[in-house]
Amino acid sequence: MMPGVNRLDRRSLLHAAVVGAASIPLAPLLAACARDRAVQAPGGPTRANPATLPMHEDLLFQGGAAIERGATLRVYQWREYLADEVIEGFVRRYAADDVDVRVESFADMDEALARLRGPDGDFDVFFPTIDELPRLADARLLRPLTHHLLPNLPNLWPEFRPDPGPFYDRGVRYSVPYTVYSSGIAWRTDLVEAEDAREPLELPWNPRYRGRTGFLNQYREAIGFALLRAGVTDLNTTDAAAIERAASAVREAVALGARVTEDGAYHDLPEGRVVAHQAWSGDILTALAYEGHDPAATGRTLAYWWPMDGTGWVGCDLTAICARGKNPVLAHAFVNHLLDEGVAYRNFLWNGYQPPLEAITRERAFRTYPGLAEMGHHCAILAPEEFAASQMFHALDPRSDAAWLDAWQGVLAAA
Repeated sequence: MMPGVNRLDRRSLLHAAVVGAASIPLAPLLAACARDRAVQAPGGPTRANPATLPMHEDLLFQGGAAIERGATLRVYQWREYLADEVIEGFVRRYAADDVDVRVESFADMDEALARLRGPDGDFDVFFPTIDELPRLADARLLRPLTHHLLPNLPNLWPEFRPDPGPFYDRGVRYSVPYTVYSSGIAWRTDLVEAEDAREPLELPWNPRYRGRTGFLNQYREAIGFALLRAGVTDLNTTDAAAIERAASAVREAVALGARVTEDGAYHDLPEGRVVAHQAWSGDILTALAYEGHDPAATGRTLAYWWPMDGTGWVGCDLTAICARGKNPVLAHAFVNHLLDEGVAYRNFLWNGYQPPLEAITRERAFRTYPGLAEMGHHCAILAPEEFAASQMFHALDPRSDAAWLDAWQGVLAAA
């Protein structure tokens, strides 16, 4: 199997990562926590309005640092999210403590939250989304992090370190980042005319490539792409008219044969079934390792672009520790393992998505990531300052989110 394919398939189900608060049935749990809610902006935390999540002192592990001997760590992950080598390496690292790891997977956040609340939901490590983090903390489903059990925290980019911490989790109370990515468009340099590639945002609307372009099957991503093309630089706009105009533009591209796909950027693009496709940066890196293709040869035919002037957008995935887990020290050790530079880089080579660690630089990636040097596009690897200067999707209020969703339904009906 090609590294990262299913890992990216989980993104096709990640619409929970950008929907509003009404999307997740947590009301009964949240009602019990109303007196200790996160301090955040309406609709969710933003860089302009960061969140300080409630510190549940009674859930904070304050014991010693001894690993729970003979324990089985329960990890609850998105499907095909962690390389087997990473898990096996952790077991080897703590072989003297006779530990094991049991991995179970979920397909979407609704499924995951239901399981976490269930009778057998005592997992140790979990991978939440940014928008769900405040609600998970409110609902007491996550354990506050004990920082002295995470000595690899300084390996992170400055934005993700505890002082002050990222906008969605000031102080790094409940989460550490797992991977980061940008959002843009990829194309085949041997199938797209050089003059057309000078305006990559226009490729899905170019009649020269009728039926051979594609959008991500993600409502905020695809509509956001059309907003940017129209000069709307607020990717979290609540302007219903602007949203509908952008959706109308996507429908125009669909009328020209543009596809709406889950895997076009890393599956159809290497095969030549499409010549251009909206993509996450991790998609294009995964495409380099497409099964049956030589990474160097593939790299010579691929290009990727995203707006690096602050109008583009980025995202990140998170790792957290569950409050009901029976092995808090081992859970911290596993999170710390993922922040180890060598471990993180091996996982990066497997899934194509970049860990935000200072040692994983653009220069290192170009030296060692198969096919990347041949592709020649430095922008497929994020630098910390580019991430910090870019936009991120955040959860919208339910009415605004409904406007986005309704507009997207119109696109899907036309596809």
